[in-house]
Amino acid sequence: MLGCSRGAVRLRLHRARKRLARELAAADLDVASYGIRAVSLVGRRS
Repeated sequence: MLGCSRGAVRLRLHRARKRLARELAAADLDVASYGIRAVSLVGRRS
């Protein structure tokens, strides 16, 4: 549909979620209110 593989879409979505979670945490927002996935993404470093 978009011209890229399913794996590429999943990777891009994961990275986008990770960036969003970090931005929310940096803005001193309560990341926990966005769910456990957001909290776990902020905690990981890569």
